[in-house]
Formats: sequence, structure tokens, C-alpha cells
Amino acid sequence: MGKPDPDWAKEARALEEAAERTSGEDRLAFQAQAADHWSEAGEYDRAIDLLTRVAAESGDPSDAGSPVLACSLFLVGREEEAWEVVGKAERLAASRRDWRDYDELADYLARAGRPEQALEYYDEALRIVLTLEQPGAPDPDHPALRPLSSVRRSRLLVREQLGLPADEHDRASVRNLPLIERWRRRRR
Repeated sequence: MGKPDPDWAKEARALEEAAERTSGEDRLAFQAQAADHWSEAGEYDRAIDLLTRVAAESGDPSDAGSPVLACSLFLVGREEEAWEVVGKAERLAASRRDWRDYDELADYLARAGRPEQALEYYDEALRIVLTLEQPGAPDPDHPALRPLSSVRRSRLLVREQLGLPADEHDRASVRNLPLIERWRRRRR
């Protein structure tokens, strides 16, 4: 599991302390943030415990289908439970049709070492973002296109990890990278 990162752990403790001083939705939000930080710190069991409590108390389907929870479950070897959480997260994402839901799920699946499944969700996020794209936007830094650049960049990294050949979105992502990063990629 690796050694916990003291900075993430310190922030997680501070968030848990803040949760103790509050109530209701604010308390649950602090606990969920603390769980995310515990996961980043490598304290997956602690993250799972917090997120399980948040889901039980909140009644919010997004808490039960938290990508952080799925990632943490994968990282401690609780595959079956992790896939159940992924299923909940996917159903929630499908009901909302928000690219952010798919992008977040993909990010955590990639972090959990599930690049094939991450790519499926990046592809879905990309499909949704492309329906939002505004013709005539001046450049990739235009606010309307930032989601497109973000999803393409994350998707590119997973596709490279899987050894897949570049497609049109990968090439567009590389064109939009800073010059120094493009040079590094050519040198590989």
C-alpha cells in the first residue's frame, strides 16, 4: 500500500476535526473530503470507513457510488465491492449525463490500476463534451473547450498506458500541450 503521505494525512485529520465541529450536510461534506485525503495518503481502509458512514447517513446515491470509495476498495483488494460501487457510479452518471461524473470515475479507475475501464468512461465523457462543443470557439483555452482539453489529456495518458495507437483526439491533445511537453514526447 505504500507509506502514507503526511501532508494528505494532516489535511485529512484537519477535515475530520472540522466535521466534528459541524452537523448535517456540512459534516458529511467534511467527512467525504477527509476520506478523499485519506485515500490520497494511502490510508484506504480509513477512507472506506468514512465513505461508508457518509453513504449510510446521507441517503445520497452519489455517496454510495463514490469513485473514491471504488478506488479505495480496489486498492485494498475488495474487487467485488469495488465493482458494485462502480456500477452505482455509472448508473448515476448515466442518469445525469454530466461529463464530470464519467471523467471523475475514469480518473479514479485509472488510479486504481483499471485503465481499460477508465478508458471506457473517458470515452463517454468525451462523447458528452463533444455535444457541448461550440463551433467557432477561438482556441483550446477558450472556456467552452476546457472540458474537451481536460478529458482528451486524461484519455491520452490512459491510451498511452494501454499501448493504443493515437487517434484524432490524442493527436489534438498533443497539439495543445505546452511546447516543452511536445518536445519530450518526440524524444521518447
